[in-house]
Amino acid sequence: AMAARRSRSVVAATLCLGVVALLSLGSAWVVPPAAGVSAPARSVSSGLVGTAAPSAACDVSSIAIAAFGCAAALTVSKIARRAGEGDKINKKIDLDSAKVVTQDKLKAGDKKVYCRCWLSDTFPLCNGAHAKHNEATGDNVGPLIVAVEKEQ
Repeated sequence: AMAARRSRSVVAATLCLGVVALLSLGSAWVVPPAAGVSAPARSVSSGLVGTAAPSAACDVSSIAIAAFGCAAALTVSKIARRAGEGDKINKKIDLDSAKVVTQDKLKAGDKKVYCRCWLSDTFPLCNGAHAKHNEATGDNVGPLIVAVEKEQ
């Protein structure tokens, strides 16, 4: 839940950055004076006042800032949506059960590798799906390896 709240905060902050960048880009463009309309009336109705050409402030850097803000907002919101899908870890294994429980008996000399990422198609056994997840997210999740020593 804490990670989801943090993700939502990052999304909100990034969206604000995008809006500010777009507003700064928009304010660099100015509107020609309308016949018979005073400057205060123009600024209230359009939010912009001045002449018809783009001002010096509207340059490549303003456009780049606006584009970056929007791209960052979209990227972060996609990541946060994926991460905050109901804050569930398990998104595909036995979803109708109140609790997923696995019981396994091991004999002397047995070794099993269990999934801890919930992504394995052979759950509860690991199939290495965590490797793709780790590469995509920078996470470091791995399997649980259980071995029973042979009796001597």
